[in-house]
Amino acid sequence: MAEKISFKERVKNTLIYMAPQYKYYFANYEYLLCSKAFINEPYYIVSARRDNFRHLTGVSSFGKGS
Repeated sequence: MAEKISFKERVKNTLIYMAPQYKYYFANYEYLLCSKAFINEPYYIVSARRDNFRHLTGVSSFGKGS
């Protein structure tokens, strides 16, 4: 019988797997966002910093056992 992997372990494994793709597709570029719905500015330039990856995943870490 296959070993059951915990939810936390699956999340960790997925994040490790996806981190290089985040770096390749997002962290190395800036993006121009344009929309008629923008009120304050006609466009925004956004960039993804390397340390934003965990934040964008919704994962927080406050030490062991969190």
